[in-house]
Amino acid sequence: LWSALRGGDPEHASYLQNILFRQTATRYADAWHHHKPFWYFGGVVIAFWLPFSLAFFWLWRDWGRAWRERDAKSWLPLAWALLVLAFFSLSPGKRDMYILPALPAVALAAAPFLPALLSRADFRRALHWLALALSLLLLGTGILCWFQPPAAAQDLVRERGLGAEARWLWAMLAVVGAIGMAAALHWRREGLRALGAVLLALCLGYGFVAYPLLDPSSSAREIMVDARKAAGPDAPIALVSWKEQNLLQAIGEDMARRARH
Repeated sequence: LWSALRGGDPEHASYLQNILFRQTATRYADAWHHHKPFWYFGGVVIAFWLPFSLAFFWLWRDWGRAWRERDAKSWLPLAWALLVLAFFSLSPGKRDMYILPALPAVALAAAPFLPALLSRADFRRALHWLALALSLLLLGTGILCWFQPPAAAQDLVRERGLGAEARWLWAMLAVVGAIGMAAALHWRREGLRALGAVLLALCLGYGFVAYPLLDPSSSAREIMVDARKAAGPDAPIALVSWKEQNLLQAIGEDMARRARH
């Protein structure tokens, strides 16, 4: 603040105005995109914090007891996580990543009770059923999209500019689902292991198959490749309202010269 306001450099003042006021304060109080209802983060916690969020149905009793006993190692991080959730829920603009700092705090609050929870047969069964349901969903979706893609899958292919390579996505889903089914059948009484196998296969499939296919349309890579094709191999490209990823993924001699200098 001192350097930007007292230094006299207009670029510093502009940076301060953009990052501190517009991208932080204004985005929180009067967001211009990603408008979501107040309860949006509740759905994020239930769906995207799985399988951890499944444990909440058992943990709330332990957390209640920790509150009554003033056990700070549990209720202090849990209270902080609830404040994070409330803080971002008050803003009209919401994205699922905003509350990620609360996740490790909730994990700390749950840590003292997890060994006893994992010894419960009903919780292990719940994990097993979750692994089975997720595997069936992935397997069924992959097979359906391979043979007769539904409208949602066709929209994804069209919006992403994919061609025949989209079949790798459907094959990945089917393979991950098959691995999950095998794990669920093998570890009938070890739901955590079965679910871990499903999630590991899904992460590997996403990283090695889905991400490379979707990256050109998820970032500036595709538009920079098209720009280079249109401009030719040696022509400089002028960027208007550019973002850092445009420079990062630019192609051609002009960008190489700029990088060297």
